[in-house]
Amino acid sequence: MSQEMTDFRKAEHAEALWTNSMFGGMPAYQVSTIFTGNLLGHVDKVFHLFLPHPSGYIFLCFIGFFILLLCLEIDPWLAIVGALAYGFSSYFFVIIEAGHNSKANAIGYLAPLLGGIILLMRGKHWLGFALTTLFMAMELNANHVQISYYGFMLFGLVFLSYFIIAFKQKTIKAFFIGVGLFIAASLIGVLPNAGNLLATYEYGNYTTRGKTELTMNAAMQTNKGNITSGLDKDYATQWSYGIGETFTFLIPNFKGGPSDAIGRADKDALKNVDPQMREQVGGSSSYFGDQPFTSGPVYIGAIVMLLAFLGLFIIDHPLKWALVSGTLLSVMLAWGKHFMGLTSFLWIMFQATISLERCL
Repeated sequence: MSQEMTDFRKAEHAEALWTNSMFGGMPAYQVSTIFTGNLLGHVDKVFHLFLPHPSGYIFLCFIGFFILLLCLEIDPWLAIVGALAYGFSSYFFVIIEAGHNSKANAIGYLAPLLGGIILLMRGKHWLGFALTTLFMAMELNANHVQISYYGFMLFGLVFLSYFIIAFKQKTIKAFFIGVGLFIAASLIGVLPNAGNLLATYEYGNYTTRGKTELTMNAAMQTNKGNITSGLDKDYATQWSYGIGETFTFLIPNFKGGPSDAIGRADKDALKNVDPQMREQVGGSSSYFGDQPFTSGPVYIGAIVMLLAFLGLFIIDHPLKWALVSGTLLSVMLAWGKHFMGLTSFLWIMFQATISLERCL
């Protein structure tokens, strides 16, 4: 996708602002334009430990989650174990293999950003403000607004949890001081990314996510329940995670492996197959889940899942239920078209937000 821009950069020693390598052509600044005046790109390399692609993204997941666990006052040695468990969950390898580099980068910065918020709400204002400002800037610099949007949904649950605690303990003033510092840190974090965010917002109105200039024909009218001012529901929920497929968190091949022929994905699986059927079976897909196709299962780890379950009953922490709620919400959102009650509700809320934004 970015090869054309890379070649142009080497030949002309300048940055291309348009590329023909994606879709029907699009602004290059949405793909791989380098802004030398934005120093966050250099900071990003530091958090990647200057490792070559794609190992830098995995290291970012390690160090980001390690910072979060330290903010939660976890013993550093235990935090290292937790960071490794997080970074080695299979999802990061799946999305990197699929080319979703900016998504991996944005997810990596969500964990330390949450850590900064936790410090703010615990009254450690200076350190919390510094971390929140830094990682808000890095989160937005990752340039994956969708992941940032989901992250803020989780942050909302965290703030709600702290508000309930503050209400019970009658420390509302301290709560709003933390919220105020978070807003200030967020605004500062937006500043170095404002140009890119505004350009993305402007460009989005001219893509399939913007308002269409076409009128619906008769065939489309029969399915008008799925047509919106932007993407239709069928497109938006195409990669819905199957409800049963959620068990891959615990059992990696619960719905098979990657979308590849069994003979290539797992040759050992054919050992006990009747020789007369071996070719036919070997050509079948090893994946039988509900997604169109996948690069592999999302496996968190049986031990990690067991410890998380035990933690629900053993650990007493003010954020426990906020994190549990955020986890359940994220799973239900991933179900998409298989859980249309929630999906339709959030879809309506999103469309209302877009309409209000355009009116303003």
